[in-house]
Amino acid sequence: MILAARPTRATVAAAAAMAMVFAGAGCADRTPPVVGVAMGFDAGMSQSVLPARQQRFNDSVRTRHQVALRMPRDSAEGGDALTWANVLVHTAGLVGVVGHEGSRSSLQAAPMYRDRGVVQIVPTGTSSKLASVSPWTFPLVASDTLQGRLLAQYIVSSGRKRLTLFVQDDEYGRGIVTSIQNALGGTDVQILENVMHTPESDYALLVRSMFSHVPKPDVLALITQGSIAVKVAQLAWMNEPSLLVLGSDATISGSSEMRVLAPTPDQLALATYWLPDTTNLVTQAFLRDFHAAHPGVEAQWNHAALYDAVGLLNSAAADVGGNPKGVRDWLLSLGRSRPQYRGVLGLIDFTGQHAVEARLIRPSPAGWELVKNHER
Repeated sequence: MILAARPTRATVAAAAAMAMVFAGAGCADRTPPVVGVAMGFDAGMSQSVLPARQQRFNDSVRTRHQVALRMPRDSAEGGDALTWANVLVHTAGLVGVVGHEGSRSSLQAAPMYRDRGVVQIVPTGTSSKLASVSPWTFPLVASDTLQGRLLAQYIVSSGRKRLTLFVQDDEYGRGIVTSIQNALGGTDVQILENVMHTPESDYALLVRSMFSHVPKPDVLALITQGSIAVKVAQLAWMNEPSLLVLGSDATISGSSEMRVLAPTPDQLALATYWLPDTTNLVTQAFLRDFHAAHPGVEAQWNHAALYDAVGLLNSAAADVGGNPKGVRDWLLSLGRSRPQYRGVLGLIDFTGQHAVEARLIRPSPAGWELVKNHER
């Protein structure tokens, strides 16, 4: 018979080294891939909607990698964007981050995620700069440049001629205004003024000033947050009941109140990136989770976008595990070697060919309906 050769010191050492490698790999495998959420604190989304979605997802993947969520437990823990980003990048197993809530905070945090090699999906930021700030940053929806054109087209088609822009004084507001101005060039629509404001502004005073001029506006575009949009729209309609009010996507959080305030359905149109399609199984699951956490509240596009961004990173991490570069490559493969991701917002990829674009909605007996055929 053939006798086995006695192991040498070198082979024993090699075997021991391999055992340590496998042991280390086993330990790493026990640390699940982690998806961080860096959005503004929302008790319903953070404590119910996202965990319910996460449990259902992890139950479905079975033998693949289970994925954990890392979210702020309260608003104090979340802190400002850069503070929370710094907490997340030091989280063991982190493969990707969902956030931040706005374009400015997302752009500020992007270099930190890039330097750490962590994927960043931005659900609700719409600055065109997000597409080029870092190869690790993925904006989920189309930029505000296209949104500005959409609002401008509607103004032209409405036949209104005198426009006032009510604009929050930041990159988001200025970006949409620039797009509207460019799109209205060569038309007979006159931009009367850009009313810039901050959260500390006296909105009643600003609205009185807008309507003290001659001529007065017959269309008002609100490029601001929902709570402010509601106040300004109410004051504006009190001054001029025939006014047409348009709103950028940021106004959507005040959409329910604005729909009630509108003198007629034809006097209000808002930009959004989502209108629920209840025949979609993914949308049905999202709405069940959302309404369980927010009874009687309308789900808005920002909620759907957050839900989809978490879903994208979950799916990627479940396939490739705790490898951020693998997660990044997985996202880039959507619409190429992999099918598009089927989300609440629709079919999603990052090829640049099928962006989730803004649409206009207006009040209807059922709540909201898409504005169609608004271009002349």
